[in-house]
Amino acid sequence: MCALFARSVPLIWMVKDTEMTAAPLPTWQAVGARVTQARSALGLTQAELGSKVGLGRTVIAKIEHGNRTLSALELAQLARVTDLPIDWFVTESPPVVASHRTAVPRATRLVDLQVEVLAREVLQLIEAGLLNPAGSRIALRVPRNVAEAEATADKVLQHVGQVDEDRVDLAAAAEALNLFAYSIALAESQADGAYVAIDAQTGVALINGCRPSGRRRFTLAHEIGHHVFQDEYVVDLDVDTSTERLINAFAIHLLVPREALRRRWEDLDGNNDPRPAAIVIAAERGVSWTAFCSHASNLGVLDRPTGAVLADTPPTAQEYADFGIGIADALSPSTIPESVKWAVLRGYRRHLLGIGRALELLHGTVLEDDLPRQDGLPLEALAGELRSSQRE
Repeated sequence: MCALFARSVPLIWMVKDTEMTAAPLPTWQAVGARVTQARSALGLTQAELGSKVGLGRTVIAKIEHGNRTLSALELAQLARVTDLPIDWFVTESPPVVASHRTAVPRATRLVDLQVEVLAREVLQLIEAGLLNPAGSRIALRVPRNVAEAEATADKVLQHVGQVDEDRVDLAAAAEALNLFAYSIALAESQADGAYVAIDAQTGVALINGCRPSGRRRFTLAHEIGHHVFQDEYVVDLDVDTSTERLINAFAIHLLVPREALRRRWEDLDGNNDPRPAAIVIAAERGVSWTAFCSHASNLGVLDRPTGAVLADTPPTAQEYADFGIGIADALSPSTIPESVKWAVLRGYRRHLLGIGRALELLHGTVLEDDLPRQDGLPLEALAGELRSSQRE
C-alpha cells in the first residue's frame, strides 16, 4: 500500500503570530481507546500489533486500557504501522467532524479513520484563513425511488453548470458543491470510499485510488450523493441497503443522464450496432463497462438480453484501438482538491506552513523541489526571531 501521510510533523499552525494547536486528549485512557480503534480497523490482535510496533501483547493491552504511557518513539511506530498521523492518537477530533460521525460503528475500517484525518486537514486550512470554500451545497432529500434519484441528479448537474457536458468533471462538480474530494491509494481490502460532513455546507470525500478509473468516478459520484443528501455517514459502499441502492442510482444518472445517453446512442446508430456504440459512450462518460450496460438496460436503450450479453463480454484493447478510443485515467492517486493545493502552497509561501506540514497536506502531489519560493519574512517576524535569540 502506498504511504498515505507523512508522519513526523506535529499539528501546530503558525497564523498571524499565534499558535493554533489541536486540543490534547485528556487522559491516557483516551489515547488507549484510539489505539484500540486503529487496531480494530486494521483487523489486528493485540499480539499482532505489538509485533509490528516492537512491544509485547501485554504492553499493548496496558496501553489500550490507559495503564501505560507511550513514548514519542512508540507513538511514531504506531503512526507508521497504522498509516495514521501521530496527532490523531493524541488530540481531540474537531467537534463538527465528530458530531457527524455518530453513526459510525465502533469497529470501523481504516478508511474511516483516514477520511477523518482529511476532514481535520480541511477544517484546519479553513480555520487558518488559507482555504475559503467558494461553492455552495445544494440540499436535497434522500430519494425514495429511482425516478427521484434521476431527478436529483439532474438538479445537481444544473447546480454545478454541467448539464450539457459530454463528460461530467466530477472534481469540479465536487468543489462547486463544497465537497473536497481526495483520491489516495489504499489497500485493496479497504472500501471504495468514505464521506464525512464538516458542517451543513462542507464535506470531505476519500476515494480508494487503487480501484479502476471508472469505479473511482462512480465512487465519487456516489459520495456527491451522500454530500447533497447528508443522510448519514456511510463507510461501506457495498452495503446493500435501499438508501445505498438509490444513491447508486443517483450516481449513474449523474454520470450518464438519460437524454444525453439517448442522443448519443442515436448519433452512433446504437439500435443497429449496439456494441460499438456502447463501447464509445462508456469510454466517453468514464464509467465501467458493467455499470454502463446495466444503466442502458434499465433505461430501455438496450434490451435486457442484449445488455446481459454485452456485460459478459468487456471490450478488448484491440476494440478500443479500432474505435480510436483513449481511456482517461480519472482521479488517479494521489489527487487532492485544487483549492486545497493552492491554499497549502499559499500558506507555505507566506511562512504560515512549514515545509514538512505543507508536504504532508499535499499528499505527494507536489515534491519538495517543486515548492514555490517563499516570500521574505516580514520585519516584525525577523525582529521576533532576534529578540528570541537574544533571550537565549
